[in-house]
Amino acid sequence: GLTVVVGPPGTGKTDVAVQIIANLYHSFPSQRTVIITHSNAALNDLFEKVMARGDVDERYMIRLGAGERDLKTMSTHDFTKVGRVEHSLARRATLLEEVQLLSESLGISGRAERGSDGSPSYTCETAEYFNHHHVQKRTKAFERQTNNLDEETANLEAIFPFRNYFEMKSKGEGPLSLLQAREKFSQLDE
Repeated sequence: GLTVVVGPPGTGKTDVAVQIIANLYHSFPSQRTVIITHSNAALNDLFEKVMARGDVDERYMIRLGAGERDLKTMSTHDFTKVGRVEHSLARRATLLEEVQLLSESLGISGRAERGSDGSPSYTCETAEYFNHHHVQKRTKAFERQTNNLDEETANLEAIFPFRNYFEMKSKGEGPLSLLQAREKFSQLDE
């Protein structure tokens, strides 16, 4: 749909637009919203208020046009098209490194499989394959094993499939509970 908000200065047009944007984002999270204003200053004002509200995740926002460098937000992100691409590539590299570390902790791959510069050997496609065939299968097997166990007496650490990976990430957390194991599974899903 199309929404046009018109009125004299100081009547709350920007606040209404920010509320509409937040409602659209929450009601239709997979949809894209394009915002067009009569000036760069008006677009920056609207963009800054959406950012200040905190409803829309920064990674989903891009600011196009001549005024994109004049944004005044508390964010460290660059909302230009080039900045968004750089952010996506950096995020991709971080996630692929995590996949590589997880694979190495499971003994599926080793340092020898890394690139000559030490970069991960995984691509986005092979990382998805790895998740489906190694991570999800181990997660489901753990859930099946723990269905009939008494959590008070069971040694969950002994059957937790990703203990080496999480020991690499943080040491000394104490005995593993079923709730903590599931929280770690959700960390892997991120």
